[in-house]
Amino acid sequence: MTPSPIRRAGRPAATAPYRLFCLPPAGAGPSLFFPWLDAAPPDIDVCPIALPGREDQFGQPLPASIAALADTLAEALAPALDRPYALLGYSMGALIAWELVQRWRRRGLRQPEVFFALAARAPSAQVPREVPLHALPAAAFRQTLIDIGGTPRELLDNADAMSLFEPILRNDLRIAETYRPGPDAAPLDGPLHAVFGSDDALMTRDDVAPWSACTRGPFRLHELPAPHMLPRPQLVALMPALAGWWRRG
Repeated sequence: MTPSPIRRAGRPAATAPYRLFCLPPAGAGPSLFFPWLDAAPPDIDVCPIALPGREDQFGQPLPASIAALADTLAEALAPALDRPYALLGYSMGALIAWELVQRWRRRGLRQPEVFFALAARAPSAQVPREVPLHALPAAAFRQTLIDIGGTPRELLDNADAMSLFEPILRNDLRIAETYRPGPDAAPLDGPLHAVFGSDDALMTRDDVAPWSACTRGPFRLHELPAPHMLPRPQLVALMPALAGWWRRG
């Protein structure tokens, strides 16, 4: 059996009636979502998802593509679809979440009650850049990380640490920037909430709004006064809003 990619900071699996699967952005791991383990209401089991090559999976081969990563995760997470759930994808994580939905749909498995796309371009809005982020020269790449926010300055200024972190991040950016949705992708039936920051250095409302075509159900677009990578207090404060949107549909 494929090991579960769900990480709960050493806590036992929750018995809550609902699950929230959280897919991280490029370069990040499940610990990004650990603050939600305490911030979530008791009826929601927060399930941060580990990706290969980072945190406790450091050293594992980096994913070759979004599709290949989704293939692995779809199989590993299928046993956890035993109760109503929602999917939240942060930036690159939203593309992974979208591909998970497609795989589970084709297998006739339970579909999400709600889908959250956080700071993520819609699948149809993956517009190639003249110079992709993953191919930027070192100095420009570092400045881009500063503009995006979320990467500690101590890490950016530590050459040894960056030699370990940068290949992971560049690979994640590569698979996100080269991603294209499959021709048989079908829209969701349930609500889809797309959240973006007004100070996001990577995308605008026009990149996020096309998520509306990804569902036959209600679509909501939410703007926050935030950069691409939310500061921890703002990320924690987002959890009650997510729970409320889930309940209201």
